[in-house]
Amino acid sequence: MNNIELDKTHIEAIGHFLAYYRNDLRYFKSFKSEYIDGKKTKLIYPYDTNKSDAPYLWNFLNDFRVLRNLGIKNGQRDTFIKAFNDYNFSNVESKDVDDFRKTDMARGPNSKGIENHISLSSKLMMLANPWEIIPFDSRAQRAVGYKSTGNKSYKDYFNKVKKFREKHEEDLFKMHNVVEQYAKVIEADFKGDLPKIGGIRKNRLLDKLMWVSGA
Repeated sequence: MNNIELDKTHIEAIGHFLAYYRNDLRYFKSFKSEYIDGKKTKLIYPYDTNKSDAPYLWNFLNDFRVLRNLGIKNGQRDTFIKAFNDYNFSNVESKDVDDFRKTDMARGPNSKGIENHISLSSKLMMLANPWEIIPFDSRAQRAVGYKSTGNKSYKDYFNKVKKFREKHEEDLFKMHNVVEQYAKVIEADFKGDLPKIGGIRKNRLLDKLMWVSGA
């Protein structure tokens, strides 16, 4: 580990990863158990902490600014909740963000339009597939150099993400070597609860590198 050379950007990204990784895994585990496996828990608001695990999801929606993306403040909470409860997340495919953003759940009165729809959709899809989906946000777009004068799409953005990953493959390898031992300690509490946890770890590390690089 002493021979690994990292710059300030890498170190900052590692710090963010370690600070938030446990919470991310909690979100993914809760979503999997409540909305993919077994009987689906209904999303409710206001929630009763004594009767529902919904606060985990509401915390995620706030932490990742999903509600802001939708324009919830304009009175769309009920519309979002109904669409969310009607959607079958167990059928989610790996990269169907562009299709998902056309659903009632992903569309709201927010004036920013399609860009916010993609952002919201990518974050919800990440809950169902955290080992592949990378959130679509302004920092990440800047980091990968994604600009579009026409209709934006998650597919085009994700192609840029793949090129970013390839370009920084060596950096990510070094960063992973640094965090691996600590990540495994965190992951021990989720053993058997989440599939492809090694892929989740690498994907979240990539996301943090993009987030810091796009600042």
